[in-house]
Amino acid sequence: MALKTALLCLCVWFIGTHIYTFDKATGTMAPSFQTGDLVIGFTLERDYTKGMVVTYEDCQYRIIATEGDVVDLKDGVLYINDVPQDESYAEGMTYALSGGISYPIEVQENEGFLLGDNRMYTEDSRLFGCVSLDEITSKVIAVLRQRNI
Repeated sequence: MALKTALLCLCVWFIGTHIYTFDKATGTMAPSFQTGDLVIGFTLERDYTKGMVVTYEDCQYRIIATEGDVVDLKDGVLYINDVPQDESYAEGMTYALSGGISYPIEVQENEGFLLGDNRMYTEDSRLFGCVSLDEITSKVIAVLRQRNI
């Protein structure tokens, strides 16, 4: 019986630390996620696509552009390959950040341009530039809302 319990504990530990991630939402994705929501990520995903929400350095971001895309910001509007983007999920206008990167910028091989939905208060690829897809921790697969009971 003790061996079964130990194996069960080992399996739960392995799944919880190597296959799934459990993080608290940080506010980068507001209004899509609220601060304190439980964010569950799948770590084995490696085929990242535009629009996918991912975890990078303990924060959640949306992949806005991938390899070969040219990102530009003009008058608070995000352009991908000279096409203005309709971002109904984003909160606020998309302006360049002080001390951040220069535009336009082309996303290189195996990179992604990550933006938080909360554009006014998020430090994202506008500040730190494109991110290697290998550095992304997980694909967000579920969000459990925090309830004030």
